[in-house]
Amino acid sequence: MQPVSGSFIALLIVVTIGCLALTVWTWGWQRLRFVRRMATLGTTQLMVVLCVVAAINASQNFFVTWDDILEGGVAADPGAAPVVALPNDPQGLRATAGSARYSQLGPAVAAAERAHRIKPRGGVMVSTVIRGSRTGYRLPSRLYFPAAYFDAGKANHEFPVVEFFTGYYGGLDIFQRTLGANNELDKLIESGKMPPVIVVIPEQNPNLPTDSECVNAVRGDQAETYVGLDVPDVVKSDLRVSKDRRDWALMGYSTGGFCAANIAIHHSELFSMVISLSGYFHPVTDSSTGDTYHGDKKAKLANNPTQTIALPRRFPLSFYLATSTGDGEGMRGLKEFGP
Repeated sequence: MQPVSGSFIALLIVVTIGCLALTVWTWGWQRLRFVRRMATLGTTQLMVVLCVVAAINASQNFFVTWDDILEGGVAADPGAAPVVALPNDPQGLRATAGSARYSQLGPAVAAAERAHRIKPRGGVMVSTVIRGSRTGYRLPSRLYFPAAYFDAGKANHEFPVVEFFTGYYGGLDIFQRTLGANNELDKLIESGKMPPVIVVIPEQNPNLPTDSECVNAVRGDQAETYVGLDVPDVVKSDLRVSKDRRDWALMGYSTGGFCAANIAIHHSELFSMVISLSGYFHPVTDSSTGDTYHGDKKAKLANNPTQTIALPRRFPLSFYLATSTGDGEGMRGLKEFGP
């Protein structure tokens, strides 16, 4: 039973009705009347608030698992398309199956390979942790391995990579929950609409519940360095992936769209393509982000893609931008950013 499940919301509703019935039933009792009335009224009101919050969360998928609420566990999600959970291996020092080389992602590869033997035709999504050499962050991630990764005939093939970013706060498993990501990727690959790819979904918020916007905050979290440099370094070191920037893409929705555009502009030497779905293109500072820039206008301008897109770059970038025609703000932002 997860926080977005109908059974959990139904349970909250039943408990709320029970609290209301108890309040009405005991209202006329004389013993400890004031304390009892305050306790039952307060509990009933609290349950009503919880029901409303749970319904909003279920409709928007802010926190899809209990691990999301507890700030980023790596346990498997038992619903929808599965995420393979790894055994506890805090140092990430187990060797990849069949390899003498030790690596962070060795356990992830081994777990994916085991799952692939059970379901040989499809790709596998696994949970893991990526430790950044520059930032020192050790944050949960999801990795999708296509079936071709375990094809003996492709033992020397290097795969392209897509790095996914979520909205705030989507949670790492939202692509599984809402899209069945690995099933959709399997279909696209099998149909030939896209080549077999490795997909990386890193935790982009080092200090939850603060929204990092994937930027290097002034005197704060260095999220851009982690997701834009640390994560690709580990993936390139530990997995059989292409090192060519033309084979690396960034994709995100909402805040994740901003992340993808901003990081690609800053690091066009590493990435060549951006896919932004209902993303925005200017930095946001609000209650979810906190004071990201501490009044440093230069730093804020440097993280404004509507401005930085016009600056000269050594390498070209390709953009696929999408938003709803009913989203007036999104359409204005897209036109402002685009040619």
